[in-house]
Amino acid sequence: MKILLGPKQFVGGMASGKYLTDGFFYTNTGINPFSTASAYGILRQGLKLTQFGTPSDDIKNIIQHVGDFFGYGDDGYLYDINPLTPELAVLDSGNEATRNGARGLTIYNQAGTDYLFYFHDTDFGRYDLTSTYDNDYGSTVPTGAIALQDAPHPTKVWNGILYFGNGRYVGTLDGTTLNDKALTLPQGYEVKDIDIFNNYVAIAISTSSNSYLNKHKLILWSTINSAQWEYEYDIPDKVTALELNPDGLILFGNAVWLFDGQNFHKIDELYLSTTVEPGGTYFHRGLTFWKDNDVIYSYGKQPDGKKTVQAITDDAGSDGALIPIWQYHNRFLISKSTNKIASYNGDKNGAQATTIFIPLDGPYKVRYIQFSLETLTTNDGISWNLYNENSTLKSDTITYASDGALKLKTTQLNSSEISYFLCLNLDYSSYDSGDLQIKQIVIDCQPTEQSA
Repeated sequence: MKILLGPKQFVGGMASGKYLTDGFFYTNTGINPFSTASAYGILRQGLKLTQFGTPSDDIKNIIQHVGDFFGYGDDGYLYDINPLTPELAVLDSGNEATRNGARGLTIYNQAGTDYLFYFHDTDFGRYDLTSTYDNDYGSTVPTGAIALQDAPHPTKVWNGILYFGNGRYVGTLDGTTLNDKALTLPQGYEVKDIDIFNNYVAIAISTSSNSYLNKHKLILWSTINSAQWEYEYDIPDKVTALELNPDGLILFGNAVWLFDGQNFHKIDELYLSTTVEPGGTYFHRGLTFWKDNDVIYSYGKQPDGKKTVQAITDDAGSDGALIPIWQYHNRFLISKSTNKIASYNGDKNGAQATTIFIPLDGPYKVRYIQFSLETLTTNDGISWNLYNENSTLKSDTITYASDGALKLKTTQLNSSEISYFLCLNLDYSSYDSGDLQIKQIVIDCQPTEQSA
């Protein structure tokens, strides 16, 4: 039996790190060794964050517009972020004081033109994505000019309307018509986050502080009746952020809760050292991602059919909170609370040993492992280890220094050990300047008499 690991096995997403018998490889603990360093496509465990740029404040929001990203910092800085270069540039420099707060960020289309809207403490601004900034747009918009509440302003665009939190109110921007109190919520509550769930605007609200004595609710509003919502649920725990998932609505607080439309189900304890905030979650390929205690986690259906919470990284940066998480070309942008921004999965340098788990359908002995490569060049290299359930079957390296301009390398094992599963470990960490690209890995296994 030949086990083939090639590019098509590595494009399915992020899940268990397991090679499946249908030839599909899901991974949250593996790198994609079939791409060059500039085009890595799979999130991998143990990778140090690739920091770039030095923001002038803590970036609290990141939003994507086509291939561009924009960031918004708590001291009012606006940023243009290019995760592929990577680079970070300050926008509208010198006007930061008018934007203090970083209470919300979104893209909204007005009359066929996309604008970047950035909310701050008591107002919000608009940027035309090219050159013009209107930092007090909220107080000068043609219809319904107001001053916002000094509160978080989580945002969501739905059916052509921009919805935003505004203290105990939900505000709307419908074209150029602004309503700061489109929906009035119970006295003493404040909007924490907004999402869309089953054709309702889902609104998480809490009383002023987040102690155990306080109350927390989930409101579902169809927007048909501007004066009243349709459904109201008491949440068992505090809530700080929402994120939609195919299973329902995910709520983050002291724990991770799933709301299925009727009931709340606890799916994980968080024990937060920091708070998951609006913009600090992300849904991608069936999985909901968030950060807690310097680790990125995911929730969703894994290849074995189970729906579980998994740790995606073992080191996502220990010097601050990871705030927004975003994905572009399979890279996550991460803002850290120490005035840094990083691209996760942006460079193979520093990657630690990474394991691909390969279940076998019976007892086998390994005959050989073969790597098919693009021609090795200076500084290219990889170390690998092949394990079974009992021991290390073989360890080796492939390097330009020892192998020259190699395209194919076969290592004989002729193992006497019986294996019921294999683990292939790949490690680039010693080859900082290399750009090794693997085209295919073949592991040849011979069935034993027991499996005949």
